Amino acid sequence: MAIEAPLIAVFALGMWWNYTAATGQALADNEALIREAVAAEAGRFDAVFRELAAIADASAASITERPGITAEEARGMARSIVSGRPLAYGSCVAFEPGASPIGGQRFAPYAFRSGDAIKEVELPGVYDYTDGSWEWYGAPRASGRPVWTEPYFDEGAGNILMCTYASPFYGEGNTFRGVVTVDIPLSQLQALGTTTPVADGRGFIITTSKGTLVSCPDPTSIMQNVFDDLRIARDSPARAAVERMLAGETAVGLIEGFPQPGRHFVASAPIPSPNWRLGGSIPERVVMAPVNAALRDMALSRGAVILFTLVGILAMTYWLTRPVRRLHGAVQRVASGDLDARVEGVRARDELGDLARAFNAMSARLRAQIDALASEMSARESVESELRLARQIQSTLLPRAFPANERFAIDGLNAPARYVAGDFYDSVLEPTDGTALFTIADVSGKGVPAAMVMAVTRTIFRNLAVRGVGPARVVAAANTTLYGDDPNGMFVTLILARYDPASGALTYCNAGHPRPALVRADGAVELVGDITGTIVGAIPEADYADATITLAPGERLIFYTDGVTEARGPTGGFYGEQGLLALLGRIGREPFDRLCGLIRSELESFEQGKRADDITVLVLERRV
Repeated sequence: MAIEAPLIAVFALGMWWNYTAATGQALADNEALIREAVAAEAGRFDAVFRELAAIADASAASITERPGITAEEARGMARSIVSGRPLAYGSCVAFEPGASPIGGQRFAPYAFRSGDAIKEVELPGVYDYTDGSWEWYGAPRASGRPVWTEPYFDEGAGNILMCTYASPFYGEGNTFRGVVTVDIPLSQLQALGTTTPVADGRGFIITTSKGTLVSCPDPTSIMQNVFDDLRIARDSPARAAVERMLAGETAVGLIEGFPQPGRHFVASAPIPSPNWRLGGSIPERVVMAPVNAALRDMALSRGAVILFTLVGILAMTYWLTRPVRRLHGAVQRVASGDLDARVEGVRARDELGDLARAFNAMSARLRAQIDALASEMSARESVESELRLARQIQSTLLPRAFPANERFAIDGLNAPARYVAGDFYDSVLEPTDGTALFTIADVSGKGVPAAMVMAVTRTIFRNLAVRGVGPARVVAAANTTLYGDDPNGMFVTLILARYDPASGALTYCNAGHPRPALVRADGAVELVGDITGTIVGAIPEADYADATITLAPGERLIFYTDGVTEARGPTGGFYGEQGLLALLGRIGREPFDRLCGLIRSELESFEQGKRADDITVLVLERRV
């Protein structure tokens, strides 16, 4: 083995070097290839969408410039858009009631393909396109901008799966007068996508920005959600790749088991015009096939040379290698888990003897270290098990359900920096007068000490928060109790509030806590309220006062702990109040039950998984 091992090592090193170089080059070339292919395919689709959108825009501009268009001219315009354009299934010139060529009635001539002919229908006789349920009319009327709709089934007119581009036109005084549309059937998109060669497992899919499949190799999957249809696991790399694609990123990566079994290169690119996404894949085996074939031929030729060399020297070396074989046997026993293995029968005073004795000493030390490590792991697991149990117990102290009715709703989120948190929130509904009493608090410090103070503080408020007692009196009583009972000098910042759903009035006491953010019904965001007292548990006989905020219908009040504004990014900068206000400006009017989760996702992305403090959020919404 003293001679064979170096030869085998040189052979293995050479093969590894060649494999690494060839593989790296092949992977790099393929990443560039699939990125360019997907970008080119996305550009081809986008060119088709832009061409059809330009026709609708030009027609809408023509009506704006000619306010006296007749009903027959409008019908002719719809027919001309469909005629001679195979991808255009249908077109409609829909007028706002009171602004149509036929007086105050709704007027919307719709031309569409039926076989080789172009037929017409009057949409008002099929459905009311102005009732707000049809995105192709309601969205441009509300926004004043052209829109691409989400895919839908056009029941009653086209009776097919389609997507629509709608361009608004205007009358005197720049008032909205109607839209010109062009419809693209999803079956045509499927046919357009198959003009790209698909072989060796390669393929393309197209989705909307929300993940609805628009085009894919399996026509039965059209209109399905990409996550559900492809059965993508929640924590899989494939899901992350699809989420990057839906976010509009141009990316490429090597993923296991997606979209088919095996490893695939997956790339994505946006289709800007309709704000859709295109993804493409190619199996790794297709890329590596020529590389593996070349390496196999090289291995066979080099292996033959080494084999003849080894046969020539094997007889000379066999009788010299018995000590090495004994050492090898001991090593194999250690590798299989026998840490008591020793090299026996090697007493020489040469290098082999020294190696055998060193191996025996190493085995003994390894045995001792493994025993010590096992003991340490057992102790650590015991501590972590107790901490997990502590978190479970602490979670039971938080409300499992929030008080809510048709007038208001409350939602909350608590994410500890460690196993247990010092932040908490609580809420109860007063059965006698229908008011809701709730609090959000932040105990100084983190971990188990803060969690214990949190539990004590919650118990105090549960005992003191009786009907008819104002928040300031409750906080003052809690301050007296905590100051006298906590010898470690820990303190609490909090907001205790009582909300009256009938009037929208929120009476609160803010004890050194961050001011809440108000999201108005129109989406405007600002910090509101005052700090009406000092922190709880730090100063005896501190003064606290009540203050009142009145919420208008539709307004939301977001309470939070300093773990939100003091979250740190990778460069060390704080998220800050301005960052929170900017975030709420973007998501503040999202569905109520998603708001807490969206805030948590934004902070996790900002901190990049390195959370330094507990994060707690409590949201109050006045509905009527």
